[in-house]
Amino acid sequence: MPATTTTIREPAATSVALIERSGAASLREIGAGHILGTLAGPGVVVLRGFQTELEEFEAFTRSFCSCFHRVAARDKLRDARGDGFTAKAPERNFTLLAHSEGTYQPFKEPDLAFFYCLVPPESPGGEALAVDGRLFLERLPPSIRSRIETQGVIFEAYWEPARWQAEFGIDNPSEFAAIAKQYPQLACEFDGENMHYRCRHSAIQPDAQGQPVFSNAILAHLPAVRHDKYRDARVYTKESNRVYFGDGKALPNEVVNTLIDIQDEVACAHRLQRHDLLVLDNSRVMHGRRPMERDGPRVLLTRFGHLREESR
Repeated sequence: MPATTTTIREPAATSVALIERSGAASLREIGAGHILGTLAGPGVVVLRGFQTELEEFEAFTRSFCSCFHRVAARDKLRDARGDGFTAKAPERNFTLLAHSEGTYQPFKEPDLAFFYCLVPPESPGGEALAVDGRLFLERLPPSIRSRIETQGVIFEAYWEPARWQAEFGIDNPSEFAAIAKQYPQLACEFDGENMHYRCRHSAIQPDAQGQPVFSNAILAHLPAVRHDKYRDARVYTKESNRVYFGDGKALPNEVVNTLIDIQDEVACAHRLQRHDLLVLDNSRVMHGRRPMERDGPRVLLTRFGHLREESR
């Protein structure tokens, strides 16, 4: 057998399937079908012990996906040696709350997320978080769930030209009109060359297997975090970001803190090892990261892709 598979289950928390290399097995020998079949259970698969280079990593992801998502916020972190869709995760030391990739945008979000660890953290901390949106939804208070299900949420941001050009693949504001017609959930305006971005999103939606999940970018799109547990933590926020309920009212701190509490209850904190390759069902499992106790290297390659039709 090229590998052995074990499912690691924690009570009331996100589960992870671990596929460990046996002998001289390569990634190609595992097969996309086997990995997707394993992924259907917990929504997270960790492939361990498969040392690979950029070219093989990209080829591995293409065995699942027909096209890939460009992360506009990481344009400067893209690996110029590859096909343009591989980027390094930010190396600075901070907390990133759980989110599903691409869910602040009007486009179809990626089906799969891939993370390959080149350099694991030297100090304690720096774990990769996986948060099962099914478990999250089960714990969501009915009053919050009902409001999000009926109204959705609105993401707001202010972007300079480099950001909106990367997000939409256009060069000047006049080109945006065609995009706005195609995506009615967008309500964007330009202030000179800068964009005031607003986009409506369902936030609770079916995953790849048709099960309702809490899967969105709310916790990664906050202007600030005022939670006692994270008061002194370096949490990723951006002052100009906002998240509203669909009726235009801002999410109050007590709602945000409830979401953070649920994240912490159901999260699996995966301690990275060198050459770990994580595959996540992005329609179901949100991802994030914990801070390292001491500043130091933590190098991951990331890719986000859309499944081939024959793999759905």
